[in-house]
Amino acid sequence: IGRKWQLGTIQVDYNLPERFELEYIGADDKRYRPVMIHRAPFGSMERFVAVLIEHTGGKFPLWLTPDQAVILPSSEKFNDYAQKVADELGGVVCCTRAVVEDGFLDKDRQVGQTGKTVRPSLYIACGISGAVQHCAGMDKSDLIISINRDPQAEIFNISNMGFVGDCATVLPLLVESIKAAKAE
Repeated sequence: IGRKWQLGTIQVDYNLPERFELEYIGADDKRYRPVMIHRAPFGSMERFVAVLIEHTGGKFPLWLTPDQAVILPSSEKFNDYAQKVADELGGVVCCTRAVVEDGFLDKDRQVGQTGKTVRPSLYIACGISGAVQHCAGMDKSDLIISINRDPQAEIFNISNMGFVGDCATVLPLLVESIKAAKAE
C-alpha cells in the first residue's frame, strides 16, 4: 500500500524505578535512581496484527496460513477421494453445511456464511453448486478449481478452472496427475 510504518518503540520510564524504590550505588558511593528503558520491537501486538492484515490484504503468508490447499466435497461419497487429493497436496478437507448436518465432518471444517472463511492458495470444489452462502466463505482463494456434473453450476462463475464431470471419475485422475507431477 506504499505506507511506511515504524512499529518498534523504545520508552524511557522514570515512574517504575520510583514506585519500586530502585536504587544503585554510583562510582562516587552515592545512591542514584535508575532510569528504566522499555523495548517494544513490534509496538503493541494489536498494532502489529493490524498492520500485517492491512499489508497482506488478509492473504497471510504460508507461516500463518497452514491450510494452503482446501478440498471440499459436496457429499460423504467423495470424502475418500477428496482426502487422497488433500494428502497429495498437503491440504485439508473441508465441507458444506449439509455435510456437517449429515454428521460426516465436524462444524470446524465447514466453509461458508455459517462456517468459516478460507483464503487458501488452492481451493478445489467437488460437486459444489456455488450457492451464495458457500461462495461467501471461499471466493477470495487464489486459485479455484471446480468439478461439477452440471455445466451451468454457479460455482463455475467464480472458478479459475472447471471440469464438467462426476467427482468420482475426476478426483482419482487428479490424484494420479498430482503423483505424476510430484515424481518429475
